[in-house]
Amino acid sequence: MSDTTNSSSRTAKPASAATASTGEMWLFTLDHRRLARAWAAVTAVVLVAGVVLGLGLAFQPLADAGAVETFRRMYTMHGLALVALVVLPAIPGVLGNALLPESCGVEGMAWPGLNRLAFHIHLFGVALFLVAFSVAPADTGWSFDAPFAFGSASSLAWSVAGLLTVGVASACSGANLVATFVESRLKNRGNLDVPLFAWALAAGGLVQVLAAPFLCVAAVLLVAQRAGAADVFASGVAIDVSYAQWFWAWAHPAMGAAVIAALGLVDDVVTRHAGGRAPASRSLVLCILALAVLAFAGSPVHWIGRTNSPADSLSASALALAAGVPFAGLVAGWIATLGSASPRPTGALCAAATAIVLFTCGALAGLFAASVPAGALLQQSSFASAQLHFSGLGVVAALYAGLLQVSPDWFGVPVREGQGRGASALILAGTLATFVPKLVLGAQGQPSRTLEILAGGEALTLASAVGGIVLALGLGLAAWSIVGAFLASHGASNTAAEVAP
Repeated sequence: MSDTTNSSSRTAKPASAATASTGEMWLFTLDHRRLARAWAAVTAVVLVAGVVLGLGLAFQPLADAGAVETFRRMYTMHGLALVALVVLPAIPGVLGNALLPESCGVEGMAWPGLNRLAFHIHLFGVALFLVAFSVAPADTGWSFDAPFAFGSASSLAWSVAGLLTVGVASACSGANLVATFVESRLKNRGNLDVPLFAWALAAGGLVQVLAAPFLCVAAVLLVAQRAGAADVFASGVAIDVSYAQWFWAWAHPAMGAAVIAALGLVDDVVTRHAGGRAPASRSLVLCILALAVLAFAGSPVHWIGRTNSPADSLSASALALAAGVPFAGLVAGWIATLGSASPRPTGALCAAATAIVLFTCGALAGLFAASVPAGALLQQSSFASAQLHFSGLGVVAALYAGLLQVSPDWFGVPVREGQGRGASALILAGTLATFVPKLVLGAQGQPSRTLEILAGGEALTLASAVGGIVLALGLGLAAWSIVGAFLASHGASNTAAEVAP
């Protein structure tokens, strides 16, 4: 009798523990691995919503040229969802939590409580955006630039609050990444032999922390200028103070930090396929640190300079041209690494290659726009929007490469290689087909945020819309490949439980 009772209690305890573990995993856990999966789930939902909005934007100019207000609201929601909720936080939140402690040789994040708080703040920001999109969708574009933000009759309070909240969450996450890296190096007596991904996360996290105050000031200035009180901030100051200066003093470094983290992740995939996770070479570390310095250097350029002034444009162009040197150094290092190892083209490696191509396209477009005359003309055109999309989708492709790489550890089964390679090919083809026509249209004078099609640009607009379908199919296949691995792991677990005595 006693043996039977003990057996029953042993059977009941794991079930109770499993139930508690499920609840803890989503909301209250301090385990960085579980938080990584929670970040991944939230990011996936937002990415799906952003892609659906993007498809609507692609076809609306061809279908209904009169719904200008609807188009602008969809444009704003699409930009805020993908930039603020996917591109900026995804890699630090998902794969930073999953891989940084292992890369640094420590058990967990330096500040587990702050790590969890960053995720909770991010969830609150997602909720604010959901309210904004449902109740008071803005029609200004994701950056709330003038004259759209100041002439708009729509309420911006919920959207601005959501953006500010997400920015604070990214800063908290970045601070934790930096602290984890520094603490691990102190424990290892200053030994700096860690993978490049760890350097990239720490460098990008530091940029996020340093740039966050600019976003806070920008939010205050936006509210003040809409209320007609902007002169309060400019009185007694020797320079012009405007919302756009402060916003882009945050946005450009924040985007740079996301790209730096993605480049570090690409290096992690490449080095694993080349035979292991060797410590990063000093030359590649210097390239990453140079990119971080140049990314944050955009803050004082925008803050001190007047928006659209010749000096501001010249400084921004110089930074863009200078960033091409360390980026080229990273690409050359990866080509040399892969050339010497000749690895098998797995799904993860194909996704990393897709990210490299997309970042290269964005960099080449940036070099073209870096010439001062061209930059002034292209700033508000579809060219600038396409360049941003190349960088953002490069981050998404790098995130997919990292997820393919960690899937055996997360799910116990790898993603099917054919699906990974196919998704990568579709993402690359779809992105090129969607945004190369927009580069051409922008160079011809096609403005962004408008339903109007440049004369003679109907064919390119249609080609871009068809490319959007291919891109959506690629992202859908990528999502299904990850979900399929998750379902396969649960199916294998249930089968094992059924056959167990």
